[in-house]
Amino acid sequence: MGRLGGDEFVMIGPAVPTPAAAGALAGRVMRAIQEPVGLGGRPLIPSVSIGVALSAPDDSPDSVLAAADRALYTAKAGSRGRWQLALPGTAHI
Repeated sequence: MGRLGGDEFVMIGPAVPTPAAAGALAGRVMRAIQEPVGLGGRPLIPSVSIGVALSAPDDSPDSVLAAADRALYTAKAGSRGRWQLALPGTAHI
């Protein structure tokens, strides 16, 4: 995991065989981040939006990050607290 800037982070995950498996992984990450934490004696529940991009062997790292970023902004446009999978083939620029 690494910070891209502002409030955006990138996580490179394990190979997943299907878009459904990628969605299941995104859901697990989302639930873990949204666990309440105590801050000054008060509960704080973080919110998160996730953009997911699957890669093919010929995809460049930059194109995969760009596809994930587009998916993230699609997720944020719908409502906060959700994930979005990049459409197949969108990692190619």
